[in-house]
Amino acid sequence: MKIFLVIGISLAALTSAAETYLFEPYVDAQYSCNWIEGLNYRIPVEAQSAEEALALVKPQVGQSLVVGCNRDIYQCVHKDGDVEPRPISFSHEERSLMLIGGRILNSEGTQELLQIGQVHYHRNLRPLPKCKW
Repeated sequence: MKIFLVIGISLAALTSAAETYLFEPYVDAQYSCNWIEGLNYRIPVEAQSAEEALALVKPQVGQSLVVGCNRDIYQCVHKDGDVEPRPISFSHEERSLMLIGGRILNSEGTQELLQIGQVHYHRNLRPLPKCKW
């Protein structure tokens, strides 16, 4: 008895259909956000290649973008003989911030494919408090 494996070639591979990439925008947070979450944290982009996705989003650099901004308030809290910053109130709001760069990721968001601009992360995120004994 012989077993045959059939290898299927998808129609998408033959027709070079558009793929979905993720654009992770970097913004100038102006010290108003702890980090970016929710709205426009990652934006899906339909393109034939990562380079085309880059070309589609590149004109947006320098423009305003509405993003989800984590605005939790942190305070130094004693815990198990240590002092560390902990959230004491939770807040989230949408803010219009300047897009300063970003990166193109694969559709799962696990691999960086291309970088946009000279900035490699968000600028001016609010720092957590420094806790001392």
